[in-house]
Amino acid sequence: MYLFDTDAITNILKKKPSEKLVKNISGLKREDQFISTITIGEIVYGSFKSGKPQCHLNNLRNILLPAVNILSFDS
Repeated sequence: MYLFDTDAITNILKKKPSEKLVKNISGLKREDQFISTITIGEIVYGSFKSGKPQCHLNNLRNILLPAVNILSFDS
């Protein structure tokens, strides 16, 4: 199991993410990739503080959430 923190996720969503991080994550099985609801909350909060909140929220909904498993707060 790999639990990604907010820094890792925001890096992946950048226009030019870290090549090393992308390489490491791409070698993982989807069923081993997790984020927490806390991380989702931090990303949503950061989206609203950015200059393009709708763009960031769309990326979250359309790219990130379908690609990982989500751990609830009480897991």
